[in-house]
Amino acid sequence: MKSATGYSAALLHTAEVPATTTTPLLNHWMSTTIASVIADYAEQIDNGRYPGDEEWLELDAPLMDHLIQVARVRGVNTDLPQLVKSLTDRGIEAGHGRDSFASLIEVITGS
Repeated sequence: MKSATGYSAALLHTAEVPATTTTPLLNHWMSTTIASVIADYAEQIDNGRYPGDEEWLELDAPLMDHLIQVARVRGVNTDLPQLVKSLTDRGIEAGHGRDSFASLIEVITGS
């Protein structure tokens, strides 16, 4: 999460938006959404089942493409979103296209 927050701050910086402007929104998002996602993903990983009920890799992949495109236009290094996109693509190729982002554990660990 730290890297995603830092990356968001870098993109905002290129638009001359102070990072502190989004602090209330990010704090709310982290406490209401991310905490439950972490718990859900942990359960999915432990069970080895990755239901794509609300999001899935094939849904996330175009978002990664868009983020990479915007970062390039803004002159921001694209290594981080390219890494996530690469893992997402590999997950799709491994048959996890309709599975949640948590399924990337299978790609990362080579399971």
